[in-house]
Amino acid sequence: FVSNYNGANVRVFPINATTGAIEDPSDTQPTTNESHQIMPDVTGKFVFVPCRADAKPHVFQFKFDEATGKLSANTPASVASDDPRHIAFHPSGKFAYLINEAPPPSGTVGNVVTFGVSATGTLTQIEKLPLPAGESWGSHVVVSPDEKFMFAGGRKTGVIIGYAVDADTGKLTEVTKTTMSIEVPRDFTISPTGRHLVIANQSRGTLTVLAIAADGKLTNVGQPTTTVGDVAGVVVVPVPQ
Repeated sequence: FVSNYNGANVRVFPINATTGAIEDPSDTQPTTNESHQIMPDVTGKFVFVPCRADAKPHVFQFKFDEATGKLSANTPASVASDDPRHIAFHPSGKFAYLINEAPPPSGTVGNVVTFGVSATGTLTQIEKLPLPAGESWGSHVVVSPDEKFMFAGGRKTGVIIGYAVDADTGKLTEVTKTTMSIEVPRDFTISPTGRHLVIANQSRGTLTVLAIAADGKLTNVGQPTTTVGDVAGVVVVPVPQ
């Protein structure tokens, strides 16, 4: 799945089962400009696209047919939100977490929204929590593999916030917040073991590794690793033993 930020559309590309090559798109669907991301839910049957379009910021909701590689609008076709950037799904499939940025010069504080995910692949807002004071430039969200924690990032103040997840309601309680060795955390991911958070610091061109304790608290591991200037993404790949 590919979202085109300035192209006002999303596309589906089949992957050749033999060679692994990406083939010609099987579908293209219109969205709006500033389509930041495209994410399937945990079932793979539904796909969501956070869009920051000024006139109508919202998250598109699609159904996905794996047999044909086609997307179709769900009902409703979208759900409104403040300034959608990235979305992450709880491994249980019951909840989703959306970060709303509020980039300069707006001056407002961004927020994190908890949604319930229905059996038909639609989102219903459960709660909305503001990001820390002064944080108007939210970046990314991830949920830990053990389903216990959600982490959100802010680029203006260089912060990572950790929340405990209520397994029954999906609601969040802040348990940790750190700015150590972090600057413009554009992207971050959790290691397959669930024990480490790896952060791409865009303005520093470094990766910061934070250990995730059993209670969700974050602590630095060593020193930041220099990568390339303007680093924008990071992925951790498990290596077979």
